[in-house]
Amino acid sequence: MLNIHSFESLGTVDGPGVRYVLFLQGCPLRCPYCHNPDTWAVGQGRDYSVDELVTRILRYRNYFGEHGGVTASGGEALLQAEELAKLFAALKNEGIHTALDTAGLRLDGAVKELLSHTDLVILDVKANTEEEYQAKFGLRLHDVSKFLAHLESERIETWVRQVVVEGTNDTVAE
Repeated sequence: MLNIHSFESLGTVDGPGVRYVLFLQGCPLRCPYCHNPDTWAVGQGRDYSVDELVTRILRYRNYFGEHGGVTASGGEALLQAEELAKLFAALKNEGIHTALDTAGLRLDGAVKELLSHTDLVILDVKANTEEEYQAKFGLRLHDVSKFLAHLESERIETWVRQVVVEGTNDTVAE
């Protein structure tokens, strides 16, 4: 079961083309500029089986067609990597493009399995230095760099992006 906060049926900023976007519930980061803070609490969404989600997504296939697809976002999608891998595998069997929007906060066997069914990773880099990562997010930039290196070694298409917030991380040095 995947714990889902909400859906966006015609997303246009979370990957190429028109996207069906799943906002997964749960995130440990608490980014001060988060646009989905209601997704933070683990388990407060609604549970859906992979079969339920595939049925739901296929109803929108005509809208996203060959140039769009499905994006898993959050919250932090990697918190549900095991079940998300099953969903992405089912979607790939249907010929649907899959994208993962993540902060790259873990890289283990479950995440590697998920990535094997992922066409595009949208990697949200949270800060530019190890010190900032630890102070603001409790993460290590080193771990995110290892995640990115894995994407490169597996030749998984990757978009790297960073939110720039006035007065927070918009200095010349950053």
